[in-house]
Amino acid sequence: MNIGIIGGGNVGSALAQRLASSGHRVTLGLRSPDSSKAVELSHSSGAGVASVAEAAARSILVTGVWRVCLV
Repeated sequence: MNIGIIGGGNVGSALAQRLASSGHRVTLGLRSPDSSKAVELSHSSGAGVASVAEAAARSILVTGVWRVCLV
C-alpha cells in the first residue's frame, strides 16, 4: 500500500517504522522535509519524507498529529 502519514513526532514515526517494516510504501508529511531532522527520521523509520501536501496525496492517509491548529 502507498501510505501517507502527516506528522513525524512520536506517533507518526512509530507508525511509519511499523508500516515500512511490514513492506508498505510510507511517506511522512513534514512541515520542513528538507531539515536534518527529516533526513534522520527517514533513515530511522525507513519511510520517505515529503511535504504535507505530497503525503496527503497518497492512497491512504493517516494523521499522526494529536492537535491540529487551523489558521
